[in-house]
Amino acid sequence: MTDTTRKLGYIGLGNMGNAMARHLLDAGYDLTVFDLNDEVVAGLADRGARTARSVAELAADVDVIFSALPGPPQVRRVALDADGVIANARRGSVYVDMTTNSPEVTREIYAAGKPRGVEVVDAAMSGGHHGAKSKRLTLMVGGDEDVVESIRSILETMSDNVVHCGDSGAGTVTKVVNNLASLSESNLVGEALALGVKWGVKLDTLSKVMSESSSASWRLNESFPRYVLAGNFKPGFALDLAVKDLELAQSLTQGVHADFLELSLSKFREAQGRGWGNQHSEAVVKLLEERFEVRLRYENAPAQDIVPDASGAAESPATDTPS
Repeated sequence: MTDTTRKLGYIGLGNMGNAMARHLLDAGYDLTVFDLNDEVVAGLADRGARTARSVAELAADVDVIFSALPGPPQVRRVALDADGVIANARRGSVYVDMTTNSPEVTREIYAAGKPRGVEVVDAAMSGGHHGAKSKRLTLMVGGDEDVVESIRSILETMSDNVVHCGDSGAGTVTKVVNNLASLSESNLVGEALALGVKWGVKLDTLSKVMSESSSASWRLNESFPRYVLAGNFKPGFALDLAVKDLELAQSLTQGVHADFLELSLSKFREAQGRGWGNQHSEAVVKLLEERFEVRLRYENAPAQDIVPDASGAAESPATDTPS
């Protein structure tokens, strides 16, 4: 049974964080939120959330603090600055960072929390924006087992698959290597489809057969139909964030050459250089379309691809969205 007696806080209310906060509210938790985007804060306040004027104010007033942020620099600042979580949280509270983060930063925060009596857990998310809304989401969790178990019922309010991966940072490492495989697959699936279409196989036939055969995968079965094949490049999970995640994976190699990682990262950086960073990460496939001189779109897809407005952001200023 869900224990809703603990007061919760959520910092970072973008595509993923907003969905997580809504699940917590729907479950009946007393939730306080903070984000740099006043509009998303107001939207959650209308659903019953309390609002905080700062990270410090939120941290001092709740029992379990969650965050979903763009990356390691933002997490370090929110967690470790004088007006951040660790310096202001109550002794005995738990800080759960759900960002796709660096394991080094995760462990730095864990170590900083211990002498202050603040437990730190990493709980990286995988499943994308649609998974976040439906709770068809995997949470890859790192931290002390007893602490993780003490908040499991809260985590299960947001996800249907909560996996304790090991000690502090293990959830973060698991998410980073998961994204390495998943993002790299965009290039492989795109290349296979482009090659088949180049040789005259109808896209609908090819994608259907591949999705029902040995090449079936989440990327081919779920993501490509929703984005590439539909001509929809609104994030979702922005290409800029894909570059960030692959660079995090690169940092784990510690000088060992990782062939597929380096190739995939080079392609995403090339797409980023084309100005597609704020489009969905699948926009990397447009490089393959140009090379093979094909267009991987369903017949009923719009003639012109749907892309975010030039001023649109994939995330609100204090948030992150994992794939």
